[in-house]
Amino acid sequence: MRAPWIFHLGLAVDGIILVAAAGNLLVMQFAFSDAMPAEGLTGIGYAALWLIPLALMALIVTAYRLKSAGKLLAANVLLWVPALPLAASLLLWVGLAGVFILFGK
Repeated sequence: MRAPWIFHLGLAVDGIILVAAAGNLLVMQFAFSDAMPAEGLTGIGYAALWLIPLALMALIVTAYRLKSAGKLLAANVLLWVPALPLAASLLLWVGLAGVFILFGK
């Protein structure tokens, strides 16, 4: 399987997820000036706030190393596990928006 565009597409979708997770982390940590940072989160929620972006970065680095080692199929599978739900939902959302724009009255 020699399709590097699938790898790059998965990398782009995972990048979108990483930016959203990192943005959530920054907003929860630094946006509340008067309140305590991440007020209302349980211990697990606070840990997830930090661990989700770190896990995504580790996943992206591991996939890149697998691709560099010549294991493109394993790298694609690793990248598309978190990327597939977001890509499918975006495709469905854009598709439905297009249908409603074209055929709505």
